[in-house]
Amino acid sequence: MIVVPSIATELLFLNPWLQKLTALSRLRGALSQSVTKLENYIKQGTSEDKVVLETKFSKVESIRKKLFELHKRYYELPPEADFTETLEAIEKMKTCLEEMEVSLKYLVSKHNIDDSSTKFNIKENKTENILIVKLPDIPLPQFSEEYEEFGNFKSQFISLIEDNDGLTNTQKLYYLKSSLTGEAKLIETTDETYLS
Repeated sequence: MIVVPSIATELLFLNPWLQKLTALSRLRGALSQSVTKLENYIKQGTSEDKVVLETKFSKVESIRKKLFELHKRYYELPPEADFTETLEAIEKMKTCLEEMEVSLKYLVSKHNIDDSSTKFNIKENKTENILIVKLPDIPLPQFSEEYEEFGNFKSQFISLIEDNDGLTNTQKLYYLKSSLTGEAKLIETTDETYLS
């Protein structure tokens, strides 16, 4: 059986630049499909997940670089190759990519704003939870009349009770009185306040 080559096949074989033009046209078609897919994705707004949006943004950058290379390769063809329509199509794709880039940047920035407000709310909630959480009881330091114990008692009492902004002065006085034992408990103050 004899295979007869078609006229188009013979032309491609005889003109290497036609082969190159065909390869470039296929590449342009593939890039055009990628642009259309991204465009449809953005129009649908299917996901506002930050990672997905950043991935799509990277895809836009990748396609833009490939289009730039494709554009350069078309200019390497001989002058008799007419690719005016192709260049117009490439320019249209570039414009479309710029619009997609703006849309994706907007969505990512919107997502970043939402993230920061969420983080702020989480911090506020953590602060509120700290005030609400009941800690296990820590035994209060005890002081009798031994002078050697006073330094240790004082530092523990200050860190547990006096520096605790969640306690009122009345509560602090109560804790002080309940921490004293023996003859130290008999010490009286002129005013019944913690500050005296």
